[in-house]
Amino acid sequence: MARHITDEHGGLSLDIASAANKLKNKLNIIWQQMKAKSNDFPCCSDFIPLVRYRSKFIPKEAKLCLLICSMYPDDCRIPIDELVIYGMGIELFEDVHDMFAAKCRVHHIISIINDLKYPRQPIGGKIRLANERDGPGYQYLEMLDDTRDLAKSILSRNGLVFHREIIIEKWPESISYKDCYGLSLVLKKVDEHPVNLECPKLTLLQLQYREDSGSIPIDFFERMKELRVLSLDVPSLPQSLNVLRNLRTLRLKAPKFGDMSWIGGLIKLEFLSIFVLSLTDIPREMGQLENLRLLDLRKMNIAYIPAGVLSRLLKLEELYFPLCFTRWGCKPKNNDDYDEWESGEEDISDDEERVNASLTEIVSLSLNALQITLPKASNLPKKSLIFKNIQEFKILVPNNVKYEPFGQGSINQLQLTGDACDIKESGICDLMSRTEDLSLARVRNLKNVIYLLEDSDFSQLKKMIISECDELEYVVDRTKKPMMSEGDYLFRKLECLHLSMLSNLKKICHERWITSRWLPNLSHISIRFCHKLKYVFPLSIVRRSILKNIEILDCNEMEGIFYEDEDDIPFTKCSIEELDLHSLPRLISLLVHKDNTINGGTQ
Repeated sequence: MARHITDEHGGLSLDIASAANKLKNKLNIIWQQMKAKSNDFPCCSDFIPLVRYRSKFIPKEAKLCLLICSMYPDDCRIPIDELVIYGMGIELFEDVHDMFAAKCRVHHIISIINDLKYPRQPIGGKIRLANERDGPGYQYLEMLDDTRDLAKSILSRNGLVFHREIIIEKWPESISYKDCYGLSLVLKKVDEHPVNLECPKLTLLQLQYREDSGSIPIDFFERMKELRVLSLDVPSLPQSLNVLRNLRTLRLKAPKFGDMSWIGGLIKLEFLSIFVLSLTDIPREMGQLENLRLLDLRKMNIAYIPAGVLSRLLKLEELYFPLCFTRWGCKPKNNDDYDEWESGEEDISDDEERVNASLTEIVSLSLNALQITLPKASNLPKKSLIFKNIQEFKILVPNNVKYEPFGQGSINQLQLTGDACDIKESGICDLMSRTEDLSLARVRNLKNVIYLLEDSDFSQLKKMIISECDELEYVVDRTKKPMMSEGDYLFRKLECLHLSMLSNLKKICHERWITSRWLPNLSHISIRFCHKLKYVFPLSIVRRSILKNIEILDCNEMEGIFYEDEDDIPFTKCSIEELDLHSLPRLISLLVHKDNTINGGTQ
């Protein structure tokens, strides 16, 4: 079929995105004729001739992306971040020099792969980018089983030999993967490992041991010196890892570690992710990894980061710490005093032998992504370059507020407490216009939220929680600011708003004119224990927003949910689907006039 079309159209590419409609129709007609001649055509092989022909036109980076995805087990969600560091480890992307650009390229590659279709349906399935998130910033791919089989066919025809095996009991005696480019192994009940395992071309290795599989032999990696990407989920690490001098990407998961001083010998390492709860001390040798671009320690129980290690990693682009670590500039915390020690740089004394790295080491880096917990707002770095380039972040000043009424957090999250003056003077304000999830709890000297952002319009904010800010009078107070220009919106993307235990809150928005261009995408609002609040919104908010869910609980002075503010615009529709009201002793009506008289049509 492919040869017939090639002869007729002079070798024209079958790229569905750009092929002419005539060619697609011709292909469909020929295919139906072929199928009519045989009723026993295998389902999966229906598409193999087309795939093999079209694979000649797939970019090399898309083929390698298929290889990486094929390394994962069936029905596995493949994290986008892992796909990026694997791809950069094998130098997959041309003319890409930073991780943020690599993530954009991955999304582009996915779109190319998804276009590999028979005119009206995917090739036995497809790789898809899921819209949902399993956690803050977590995006993943799903590869369907048929697509994985066809991907292997494409790869083998392009010299990229791939093996994925589950070894149940014993390796074959003379096992060899001499021509293998990518290898994924799951080992179960293995008593003996192969001797002299040779993989001279192996570039990617994903190795997973089950609990009863024993340990890796010391010389296991001796003949894999060209390895660039390694992912290990094993009981313990062999010392032979120090021979992998060409390694770019390393992901380690193990219940326990031995000595990790060997890590300093992997001088070409660029991407390092460690998941070992028993490893509490970061080895000093990690400071020798001067080419490191990503350091992910999120899933560790860190107690000690030696001073001087982070400041040497000048090429770092992304840095992730566990949210439980707050002891910047303090001596490591023992298990016995975990809940008693108050962290902060003032805890340092000259006679301490071991002192954690200070925040000044982080400030010296130029980062694109950061996850960190700071002990208090006064520890926030002052205005500097640290936050200028950050695109993805999760920065917490602990406030012990656990309430998450509207689901999981977004990618860019700030959780702040302390003094509003300290927050405003810090560099954190550079991130406010990029924040998607903002939590303010027990913030002192804060009378309105706009105070923290000055002229910013919270353009990316999707979720906001404000709790126990006793001095807060207004969420927005723009009485001393000029009117916004036509078309400007404040909180233009805000979907969820939660206000709780704000004892002095008088109004959500202080000034009538701003409300007509405010909260166009608000769908959920929850108000609890705000005893001075009399009304929620003017009716114009209902007319211009998509408000669906309202919850109001224990607001002693609440007289009406909405008040009439624009008599010249008739109220014709309401999008509210759920209204939950409790303990509102002074409630007059859902809709009232400004003079507190009840609107006759709305009881």
